[in-house]
Amino acid sequence: MARSAPASPRRRRGGVAVAATRPAGAAPPSARSSERDGYALAAVVAAAAIFRLLYFLQYRATSLFYDAPYADARVYDQWARAIAAGTYRATGPYYLAPGYPYALAFLYRHVSAALPAVYVVQLALGLVDIVLVHRLAADAFGRRAGLLAAILTALYAPFPFLETKVLSATLAITTLLFALTALAGARERGGWWRWMLGGVLLGVTSLVRPETLLFAAFVPVWLWGWGRPPRVAGWAATSGGALLVLAGWAVAIAPVAVHNVREGGGGALIASQGALTFYQSNNPRACGFFVLLSEDGFTGSAETQEAEERAIAERAVGHPLTRREVSAYWFGRGLDFIAAQPARFVWLLGQKLAKFAGSVEYGTEFNLAVERETLWLLWVTWVPFTLILALAIPSLVRRPLHPTAALLLFAFLANLAAALIFYVSSRYRLASVPPLIAFAASTLDGLVVDARADRRRFLTTAAAVVVAFALGRVEWDTTSLGQRAAAYFSMGLTLATRKHDHAGAVAEYRQALEIDPGRAEIWHGLGVSLRALGQLGPATRAFEEAVRLKPSFYEANFGLGVVREQAGDAAGARAAYETAARLRPGDAAAAAGIARVGGGARP
Repeated sequence: MARSAPASPRRRRGGVAVAATRPAGAAPPSARSSERDGYALAAVVAAAAIFRLLYFLQYRATSLFYDAPYADARVYDQWARAIAAGTYRATGPYYLAPGYPYALAFLYRHVSAALPAVYVVQLALGLVDIVLVHRLAADAFGRRAGLLAAILTALYAPFPFLETKVLSATLAITTLLFALTALAGARERGGWWRWMLGGVLLGVTSLVRPETLLFAAFVPVWLWGWGRPPRVAGWAATSGGALLVLAGWAVAIAPVAVHNVREGGGGALIASQGALTFYQSNNPRACGFFVLLSEDGFTGSAETQEAEERAIAERAVGHPLTRREVSAYWFGRGLDFIAAQPARFVWLLGQKLAKFAGSVEYGTEFNLAVERETLWLLWVTWVPFTLILALAIPSLVRRPLHPTAALLLFAFLANLAAALIFYVSSRYRLASVPPLIAFAASTLDGLVVDARADRRRFLTTAAAVVVAFALGRVEWDTTSLGQRAAAYFSMGLTLATRKHDHAGAVAEYRQALEIDPGRAEIWHGLGVSLRALGQLGPATRAFEEAVRLKPSFYEANFGLGVVREQAGDAAGARAAYETAARLRPGDAAAAAGIARVGGGARP
């Protein structure tokens, strides 16, 4: 845990004031201890590399997502391939952050277009992350804490889990850690280019994960609070460091921001999806994690979400909208909810905070708990988020903080703010894990010392950790079971549409329905696969249930018409087709179905 350190004289390097401080309780390392630390870190990285190799092999042999990206992963993959092929043209403001797909496109064009290349590179980035977390933790809390932080990072399952997904989380963590390392180096050694480099790296991170922009509010606070010299000139120098960081940040995001403004994106500096995400996170049905807005007319398809977002907004206002106006509509709806139901909003913030601190790794497309059922190696990385947070709390509340520790604290607070503004998921919470791991390692280091030197403080700290861990392990909100159902549903959908394995899809759909029998989309998927297997009776019942749960579900009504027609129920088929035609006026498929039933033809 953090120890108080005597104040030390300040010195100036590179025109920016810095403090000549050493992590609390840390002695200058000898050459021999540094060599031992290097060997220990190398052993941790080597063990993590062996684990990642074995996990990659098991993922290749077991996971159906290995060669079939799903939802956002499929969008990123298709976008990157279009960029690599030279066929992509940005004709409007970017809907999603473009940093990750452009990085993928570089990999596809210059290294390999195969998905395993993405996994190998991201698994390698995971090893780099271990080294960077070690460096930051050692700078903030001492060399023993640095080694403990490396071990905790190697044992946190969401890191390798997300490294084998075509998602932006891994790249964002690596660039963020490089940015924090650059800022810590600038704080210690000065130099205008180091401050600028830190800002550029933060800008690159923002192009991958736009919510990193929230960290911009904390950087000046960090510099002024932990780099402020006693003289006015020092204030000017410190302000100069902040300006250099923000300037580098602006330079990095400027091309995307200028493009978005020119294309009518309004205030969307990087991605215009943020307004809808804000409403998804702040509405009467929100509960702290992702919920499908099916009542508003969304299908849950990542490929069609932008078009659905525009169509629903335009239908609500009664006339065509620009991209900026679409974003304003959804952001306004979120604000209207907050203004109309402040008590509910406060309750929602509590839900988000509880979920952020809890033990469940909430997913959107991919679910760690479900994939652990087949990828048993993920159990080797056993350290849960709640344990990391519980261990971090004693060091988080101790003062004074070393400048690097303060930087890590602000990085954590920025990620927490993003979760409270939007919603909690495993990959969105991931940016808070490296800072918390550094603080957790400090607590572990302190517990070892206190076990020998201060038994009372050892017992007090240990009791606080146990209580925090016990509270966090309780799953206060059982609606997360719906996310497990969604994971089985996504697996069934992938089996049906990408693998053409309808028997396997039926098994996954039925598992999903055991958990969440009230979701119409699962019944519809089950009906499609049962029909493909020739089981018309069960398929009809599945479509009927989907229609009962969601009468406005066009695809379910149309599918019901098809299976009734195939079963020879012309009157029932016509009724289903007519309902589908009313739901989607002018639809050619529904009209053709009505005509076929009238003529007695079979599909």
